[in-house]
Amino acid sequence: MKRFGILLFVIAVLAVNAFPETISTQKAAQVALRFISERFPSEKSGETAGMEIKETFIVTDQESPLYYIFNLEPDGWIAVSADDAVPPILAYSFEGRYDETNQAPQFTAWMKQYADQIRYAVRAKIAPFSQTETLWKELSDARSQMPDDQKTQIQDPASGIRHPASGIRHL
Repeated sequence: MKRFGILLFVIAVLAVNAFPETISTQKAAQVALRFISERFPSEKSGETAGMEIKETFIVTDQESPLYYIFNLEPDGWIAVSADDAVPPILAYSFEGRYDETNQAPQFTAWMKQYADQIRYAVRAKIAPFSQTETLWKELSDARSQMPDDQKTQIQDPASGIRHPASGIRHL
């Protein structure tokens, strides 16, 4: 009976952790800035080479977010999934700006495919692959890939970020 209780407990814990999680705007911004810091390393470890989030666009399905697009300052944009069942970074460019009214048909079709995939993953309650979970963990924690002696010197790149959502779009 004791083994059955332990087995039931383990199954319950695994079932709770297996469901995808909706990502907040703040966590998505943190992931975006961490991704930028990896692509454009600055002289100080963990910083984002002078790039900051200027605008936030939330693409939703009725009421639930599907993905976020952050316009960067001085230039560029990055799209981050709003669900951890899919990889965090959907698309990015370090040139130009995201404009929700002036989009190429190819870009619109491309992002619609991402929206459809995220929508399906959420409705079907698809658990993330282990590689996807690892990506989210690495990009959520700025200290995850740093040597131990540097971890105490880094400040979280998303700390103190305050930016209003400037656009919400429903698909």
